[in-house]
Amino acid sequence: MRVCAHIYTGEVGKLLGAKWKELDEEEKKPYVDLANKDKTRAENEKASYDKSAKKAAAAAAAAAAASGSGEDDEDDD
Repeated sequence: MRVCAHIYTGEVGKLLGAKWKELDEEEKKPYVDLANKDKTRAENEKASYDKSAKKAAAAAAAAAAASGSGEDDEDDD
């Protein structure tokens, strides 16, 4: 594939889409498999992140409650 500096991103997308449609299922299979594998990885990472964020929030709330920080007890004087 040659490099063309005058082609814009949208045009590249259209060209790649047209090439993708020309491929048969056997030619697409490696890319579809990679996409599925990466999707599973991303979902697992997000679930792990969400779980750790909940633990961190719970720990912060427990620490605030234990220290009696009184953040919600502001005086309006």
